[in-house]
Amino acid sequence: MKEKEKCKISFSGEFVDKNLEKQFQQYDMNHYSRYIGPVAIVFGVIFILFTISDYSVMKSSLHFIIIFSIRALFLAASIILYFVVKKINNYSSLVFLITAYEIYFYISFLVIIKQYGPIGLIPFFSIMAITLAVYITPNRVIVSQIISILFNVSFFVLYSQWIEHIEPAILLKMAGYSLIFIIFGNIQAHLTNYYRRKGFASNKELLRLSVTDSLTGINNRIKFDYELNQWTDLSSGCGNPLSLVILDVDCFKKVNDNYGHLIGDSVLCNVTSSIKSKIRNTDIFARWGGTNL
Repeated sequence: MKEKEKCKISFSGEFVDKNLEKQFQQYDMNHYSRYIGPVAIVFGVIFILFTISDYSVMKSSLHFIIIFSIRALFLAASIILYFVVKKINNYSSLVFLITAYEIYFYISFLVIIKQYGPIGLIPFFSIMAITLAVYITPNRVIVSQIISILFNVSFFVLYSQWIEHIEPAILLKMAGYSLIFIIFGNIQAHLTNYYRRKGFASNKELLRLSVTDSLTGINNRIKFDYELNQWTDLSSGCGNPLSLVILDVDCFKKVNDNYGHLIGDSVLCNVTSSIKSKIRNTDIFARWGGTNL
């Protein structure tokens, strides 16, 4: 697959090339995993602090105990997430954990709203803030889309039953505003993922070019020097033998003088291609300089 085709990004905001997408996901996980735990702790603390307002408005002690228990369990889940996320080294597991954490929060939110009994418009503003949190939380775009849509739909279905004397036109307008919020959230999430992946692909290509010989396509001297130091240290530490082979194309100057540099370049590329087809993938093959390989 050509480099441009590999770097194509699908409508879901992910690389078309599965291997490149896995590389990005691993990079992304290493970047965000250190922040997810502390953010979850802060989120859990803020969530349980709302118990203060619950106590001041709840008339039933039973409902207050239920709400407090739900908030306390969510704080416990946040603490567990803080410690578990440090041990995760697989992107799929991280996505599953974040998704489960989000779903647990949404269910908790809906149960708490149900305990309040007849409610006004305040939960509608809460749902908008929560939807925004969905899209700024590191996760796969498609997962964020599914969660936000299902949560908003379930909220409005239940909300229409819980609130007293609400006109259908008002409920429809609220659902419309929520839909607009979801659309803008999806656009922002898609653009964010698009440019993050574009930046990753560009940096990856710059790194490749910095260690690649522009003519032959094999490693250049910078890469060779780095790998030589690494393998020398490994050989010295483990006591394993290390082999180094230097090749030179004889009488190459005559080829350039008699046939021109374009033919000379073609000869170098053909020689390189022949050698590359015979060596192992684990071998380091580089152009030292000139005709030295």
